[in-house]
Amino acid sequence: MPNRVRSTIESLGWKIAEESISGADVIPYVMRPEPRHLVPDFLEGVGKETVVQVRKEFVRGLILAGQYEAYNAVLILHGLAAKGDKAAAVLFTVEEYAALLAVPNNYDAGRRVLVALGLLPDTSSARPFKQLPEIKAIVACMLKERRDAAESDKRLGNIPEEQKMALLLALTSLRIHLAYGNIRQIYGEEMSNWLIDIFTAPTTKEAKEAIEQFGNAIHTLIAMPPGTPVDFMLLDSVMTICGMEVQSEDDWSRNQPFLNMGAAWLNQERVEFQCYLRFMLRAMSDPVPQIQSVADEEIAAFHRETYRRNGTQAGLAENAMYFEDWIGTEG
Repeated sequence: MPNRVRSTIESLGWKIAEESISGADVIPYVMRPEPRHLVPDFLEGVGKETVVQVRKEFVRGLILAGQYEAYNAVLILHGLAAKGDKAAAVLFTVEEYAALLAVPNNYDAGRRVLVALGLLPDTSSARPFKQLPEIKAIVACMLKERRDAAESDKRLGNIPEEQKMALLLALTSLRIHLAYGNIRQIYGEEMSNWLIDIFTAPTTKEAKEAIEQFGNAIHTLIAMPPGTPVDFMLLDSVMTICGMEVQSEDDWSRNQPFLNMGAAWLNQERVEFQCYLRFMLRAMSDPVPQIQSVADEEIAAFHRETYRRNGTQAGLAENAMYFEDWIGTEG
């Protein structure tokens, strides 16, 4: 990196020099989650021309930083954009950032951002989505599984009941809207409307209104400038809907640990639920023969490891295992 990188104490440039980071190790070091807030100043010091030349590698480092249990580069970048990640906000243009935020409603537009960078091929080897007659029951089952898992999660153990209910409502509302958006773009408007009606039918009038207000908040927040912490602000919106609006500095200080924890959970769920949803829609509509022997398991394990390392370059593994749009750790 050029000598113009700032060496102010506690800047990334200073940390790189202090820890003797060099060569191919610089970008993975810079893109670690912990110092991510320092990246904008670091990139400014590096210089716009250099950043443009190596932007692909910076974005690769961002994807491979391991912040989600996911092997889908498009959804990982979507999650980082919704988190308001400082590095993502400066590495992408306003148009690219907007496309990444809108992935639940237009996955292909977000994917094209990675194609343009040379991180994904023009044509995916992922299995196409096929019609699924039982989609209502399947998606309802997925939503119930995630809800039940959340309700028993230890993160809820030491928070007041009203905060617990607000967070669970936020998680449920987010999953419904993510399911709606993905189903609409895969199977069409009629199917998605049918699903949203079914998912909200058993809820109370207050819960329905909260879900509708949550949807309005999503549309408002994704139109805000890059770097906006969408999931943090969504949780804050749900707290307001539930009558828990922060009205003073004392309220803010008292609620900030909960907001930080809940926003991180929402952001993680945003990525991992969509990975799960898209995987299951493929697997249930086009099932492959079940593993029935040690040899079958060895082949499946080989496909998984090959895909982890090589990503979409391993097109056979991508197609065979319902994988989608991973860049590979060794690409």
